[in-house]
Amino acid sequence: MKKKILATILLVAFTITFTGCNFDELSFLGTLKTMSKLTEFKFEGSFEAKMNKYEFNENYISPIEPTPALPISKRMGLKKVISEIQDVTTIPEDIMNGDLPEGLDSLMVMAPSLLEGKIEYSGSISKLANKIVFFADSVDAEGLKTPIIKIIFNDKTLLIDKTFLDSFLMEYTDEETVDGVEYGKFNVDDLIKSYFDSMRESFADEPQGMPSYEIDSLASDDYFTGYEKGFDIGMQDGYFGEVTPNEDGGTPDYEAGYDVGYAEGIIEGQIEKQDYIDNADERATTLEMFDTTQAQLIGILDSAYVIDTLTNSQTIEMDEMINTFFKEFSLSAVKKENNSKYVLDMNAGDMIDAVSQTFVYMMDNGELLKSSLITIVNGMSDEQLSLLFSGAETKQSVIDLINEMDTTDTEQIEMDKADFIDIMNMTKTDMNKTIDVNFNYSLEKTGSTSYETAVKMTMKTKEDEENLIAFDSFPFLMDVEIDFNLSINKEGTGDVKVVDTLSLKSGSTASIKLDITDENFVETGIAFATNSDFTNSVNVKAIKQSDGSYTVDLTSLEPGLTYFYKSYTKDESGNIVFSSEVKTFNNGISPATGDKASPWPVVIFIFAAVAIAAALFFLKKKE
Repeated sequence: MKKKILATILLVAFTITFTGCNFDELSFLGTLKTMSKLTEFKFEGSFEAKMNKYEFNENYISPIEPTPALPISKRMGLKKVISEIQDVTTIPEDIMNGDLPEGLDSLMVMAPSLLEGKIEYSGSISKLANKIVFFADSVDAEGLKTPIIKIIFNDKTLLIDKTFLDSFLMEYTDEETVDGVEYGKFNVDDLIKSYFDSMRESFADEPQGMPSYEIDSLASDDYFTGYEKGFDIGMQDGYFGEVTPNEDGGTPDYEAGYDVGYAEGIIEGQIEKQDYIDNADERATTLEMFDTTQAQLIGILDSAYVIDTLTNSQTIEMDEMINTFFKEFSLSAVKKENNSKYVLDMNAGDMIDAVSQTFVYMMDNGELLKSSLITIVNGMSDEQLSLLFSGAETKQSVIDLINEMDTTDTEQIEMDKADFIDIMNMTKTDMNKTIDVNFNYSLEKTGSTSYETAVKMTMKTKEDEENLIAFDSFPFLMDVEIDFNLSINKEGTGDVKVVDTLSLKSGSTASIKLDITDENFVETGIAFATNSDFTNSVNVKAIKQSDGSYTVDLTSLEPGLTYFYKSYTKDESGNIVFSSEVKTFNNGISPATGDKASPWPVVIFIFAAVAIAAALFFLKKKE
C-alpha cells in the first residue's frame, strides 16, 4: 500500500509537470474536464508511427558491468520464476545494466514492426444505452484499409468480430450479427473467470519447468528427441518422487540424450517441489487475492462501469492538489493560441526541467503535501479507497502511512534535493548529447460538444561527429515519428445552431432563436456584425425562455444595413467557440437564408407578367 501512495504522488506530480498551474494551464485542465463530462459522443482519429530508423547500436558500451541475466528457463520452474520476478524493482536495474529481462528484449526488437504504419479508428460512447463501439483499420501507403478489429460492449456482453477472432484462433460458442457484421459473443463474467482460472493453473501442484537445452548444437535429431523425452519424465519423477523405467528409443543417440535429459529433469522436479512446499503461504495469499479480485471485477465490470471510468469528471484528487498544494506553483508549460486552443510544446530539456522543478517544489513543501493527501483520502468513498490503495483496511490506515513520511529533517531534505538536481542535470546533459526528443500536444474546442486533439512526438539519436557519445552510450539508434489524432463529435453534433426562422419586430429590433441540442456551455448567444469577416463584431447573450428555448434580442439596428451573424458558446474555462455557419439579414428585408420573405414582390411580378402577356395578345389580335 505504501508503494500505491508513492505511485499516486508520482502520478499527480507528473500530471502537474505537463500542465502547470498558471491561468492558461488551469483553463486547459478545465477544458479537459469539460470534455470528460461528455457521456454521449462519437469519436474518430488515427495513430501513425514512422520508423525512419530503429536498430541496435553495435557500438553500445554499457556504463555498468552487466549482471547475470535472469535465468528464466534454466533449471527453474514457472512458480520459481514468478517468485523471482515479483520484485519488479530489479527490472529497471537490469535495463540500466544493459540486461533486458527475457521477453522484453524481443519486444524491443518487435516494437518497430508492431507500431509502424497507420491505424484509423472510430466509434461511439453512450451512457444512455450503456454501449461502447470501437472499430480499427490499418491503412497502407496507398490508402487501402484493412479491418483490424470491431468491438461492441453493451452491459455484460462483449462482441468481437469473427474475422479478428478467427485470425487469432480464439474460440467462441455464441454468435450475433450487427449491421451485417458477424461477431463472436462473450459474457464478460465468463471471460474474467476464464482468465483467473488460467492464472490459478500456474500454481497447480505439478511440475511446469522447461529444459535448459545446454547441449551441443551439432547433436543429432535423435539425441534432441531423447533429451526432451527424458527431461519430461525425469521432471515428473523428481517432483513426485517416482522412478519410471527407461524406454527403449532404438538408437544410441536417443539413449544418450534421454539419460542427460532425465538427470536434468530429476533435479528440476525436485527444485520445483521444494519451491511449492516453501512457498505455501505466499501461494495461498496469491490465490486468495485472485478470488477477491475476480469477485470485485465480476461485480463492477460492465459497459456502464467502463463508461463511468472513461467519462468521470469527478477529479477530486486533482482539484485538491491544484487548489491547495500547487496553488503557488506555475510552469507556464501550456500556451493558449486563441479563444479555445491550447498547445503544449516541449523538448527533452524542457521535460527534464519541468520534472525537476515539480519535484523540488514537492520536497520544499512536504507538510503541505501530507495535509493535501490526507484531505484527498478523507474525501474518498470506501470503494474509491480500496481501488486506489489495494490492501487498505481503513482510511485511517492510509492516513497513518502518509503521516509516516518524514518531512521535518530539513538537512536530509536539502541533501536529497541537491542529489536529485545533480542527477537531473546530468540526465539533461547526456540526453542533449545523445537524442533529440520533441513532444507537441494540442487541444482545441471546436463546438459546444466538439473537440480536436493531436499529439506529435519525434525521437532521433544524434550521430554526428560532435556527439560521438551517441555511438557508445545509447543502446538504440533511431529516427521515429509518432502522430496521434482524436476528434470528438467531429461534425459538430450538439453544436448550437441558428434556427432558419427570424423574427423582425421592427426596423431597429430583431429576435433570433437558437437550436440547442446539448446545453454543454455556461453561456450561448450570437455574434453579429455588418461585415462578413466580423470585424468589430458584438456578442449578445441568449436568454433561456420558459419553454426551454433560447432567443437573442437585438436592438439599435440601423435601417438598410445587412447584418452577418453566427452562434457562439462559452464554457466554464472561458473558451469561446464560434459556429462556422454564418447567416445574414437586412433589417428591412428578410434574408434568403430560409427566413420567410414578403409575398408582395412575387405577386407584383406575376401581375405584371400577366398584364404584359395580355397586352401583347390583344395587340396581335387587333392586327
